[in-house]
Formats: sequence, structure tokens, C-alpha cells
Amino acid sequence: MAISERPFPELFLSLGCGFYLFFVLYFYKAYNIQLGVSFSGHSHLERSLAIGLETFLIFYLLERYLSPALRLDAFWQKLLWRGAETFVGANFCFVLFNYFWHWTEWDWPGYTLLLREYAMAMIVPLLVFGVLKENLQIKKQQKTAPENQNLNIKASNGKVELALRPDDFFYAKAEDNYLRIFYRGEKGTEIHMLRRTMKSMEDELAPETGMVRCHRSYLANPKQVRKIVREKGAWFAVLDGGNSIPVSKSRLKDLGVKTTENIRHS
Repeated sequence: MAISERPFPELFLSLGCGFYLFFVLYFYKAYNIQLGVSFSGHSHLERSLAIGLETFLIFYLLERYLSPALRLDAFWQKLLWRGAETFVGANFCFVLFNYFWHWTEWDWPGYTLLLREYAMAMIVPLLVFGVLKENLQIKKQQKTAPENQNLNIKASNGKVELALRPDDFFYAKAEDNYLRIFYRGEKGTEIHMLRRTMKSMEDELAPETGMVRCHRSYLANPKQVRKIVREKGAWFAVLDGGNSIPVSKSRLKDLGVKTTENIRHS
């Protein structure tokens, strides 16, 4: 069984940030929040709920629709992303706060003060979320991975993103500075993308596992190759499960499989 790093549900992060901000404003009465009715006619409870809900929606929308497209691999990238989420949430909070008080705090001192206070409030839920996410992923790998799983696929930052048995690795395909890892999972062939060059992957895996750079853009597991076929002058390796990948003529012998001519490439 393979272990893929699946995103921690964005709903948990968003709910945590929204509820924590509501808690510190309403129960802890932090940041000198006014307890009476605002100029807009909203009570302390209503304002605390509104700010907590605003924070929840901002973080949820950013995590749900923008974060997946950014490919945040390195720690500093994730840190900058959390800072950007906090900055966006603080700006919406500033607008909402001024709505409650009829824009009496719509000035630079009020803006910078709210930015600082909002960022301080977000440190706790974001830190707790990060620790929980890391611990759950580690426990999942320890629980799921049998002792003979010793193939650890790492990203360019050195972090293990995929742990699987060598026999479950089909092949890797290069796409610029990213790799798509094709492997045997619970639902058949599954794919995991990570940031890393093909050359670094080959240098790490080939000497110990016997993986073969069968093509400029492909690194294959010879144990998964069932046959070599030829179509229109090009060679392809047909893998267990039906996938096929191109093979350079000079690397045919490295795969150790007899060739069969005129088989259609699937």
C-alpha cells in the first residue's frame, strides 16, 4: 500500500481560525473590544460572530480555491502563504470593523493596529493546525506502512512525500521541474506530483533500487515491465496494469525484457 500526502481538510483550518478569533473577542474580550452596542446597532456578540465568520470564509475560500494551484513545497513558501492569508483576512476585518463604527477608525493608525492584532490572534490557530497536520501525517505513515516499505520519494526540499514498497512504484514522468509519480494504490494506479528534477530522482533511486532512466522524461521500475512493443518505429514499455511509456532504443537492454513488434501503444 502506498502513502500519499493528502491535503489536510481546509475546513478544519478555516473553522479553527474563525472560532478562535470569535472566542478571544467575545469570551476573552481581547484587544479592548467595546462591549456595548456599536454605532451600527450591533451588539458585542453579533460583532464577534461576524468577525469570526468573516475570518472563516476568507481562509476557507483561499484554502479551497487558490492554495491547491500554488504548489507550496518549501517551508518558506508555506510561511509566506499563511502570512498572505492573514493579511487578506485582516483587510476584510478592517472594513467590517469600520462598518460597525461608521468609519471612525478609517485611518492609517487604526489600520496598522488592526493588522498587528489580527496577526497576533492568528498565530495560535495556524501554529496548532501545522503541528496537528504534521503529527497526523507521521502517524498515518507509521500505521499504514509495513516494515518492508523502504522506498521514500522525496521532494526537492528533502521532505518525504510518498512512502511505498519498491514493487508498487511503476514510473516517474518529468514535467519541467516537477515529477508525476505513478504507483499502485488502493484504487489501482494513482498519481502523486512533487517538485523535483528527474536527474536528482535518478541519482538517488537508480543505484539502490535498479530503477532505469528509459527515456529522457521517464524513470521506470524494470520489475513492472511486462513487455516491450514497437509501433511506427518507436519503442514502448508496457507495465503491469496496462500503462505504457516510451523507451529510448539505447536503453532497451537495461529493462531486461524481450521485445515484441507491431503491438498497438495503449
